[in-house]
Amino acid sequence: MLMPRLGDLLSRKAPGIRAQLLDLVPRHHVESLERQQADLALLPDTDLPDWMMREPLFRSEYAVLARRGNPATKDLRHGERMPFDIFCSLPHVLFAPHGDLTAQSDEALAKVGRRRRVVMTVPVFSGVCRVVSESDLIGLLPLQLARKVQPVYGLDLFVPPIAIDPIQLIGVWHRKADTAPMAAWMRQQIFDILRPLDRIDLRGLAKEANP
Repeated sequence: MLMPRLGDLLSRKAPGIRAQLLDLVPRHHVESLERQQADLALLPDTDLPDWMMREPLFRSEYAVLARRGNPATKDLRHGERMPFDIFCSLPHVLFAPHGDLTAQSDEALAKVGRRRRVVMTVPVFSGVCRVVSESDLIGLLPLQLARKVQPVYGLDLFVPPIAIDPIQLIGVWHRKADTAPMAAWMRQQIFDILRPLDRIDLRGLAKEANP
């Protein structure tokens, strides 16, 4: 969602700049910023040390992904709320950088006495997309990303059967870099690209099931 637009922007406004996207291990982002190995990290809102600056960017709800033609979802309309029984009976692929087998959705399901079947974990979001697009597994992705990849991978999107707390994405950086002109300029370009994503929510997806 970020790098293609950022690449286009930099090629026009600052062709001499080189941007490097690093896949930081989530639990090590503080260490990477402390050593100034990265100028900016994008991550879900969390407690941070005092020397880190933060900027809220956008909130993201979750969408259920299934391949178009999945026999278990063929009678559901794109954008419809997926029934509990289908959601819990189908095998799931889970985005889990550390190999965890549970996430926020499992906590929400447990509160109503339900559980899902996680049969595979992958360390990157693109892995969820590829697995879902070529199998009968389903998965959950942040809605903004799901919207972006849906036509590329031939997916249908559904509203989850239960409310899942949205994630708040923030940008964080070292206080020492707060006033550095080039770092500040780059942060602003990135923030301007990401902030409009806050306007995408599940209400828009649900309307597509009942136009």
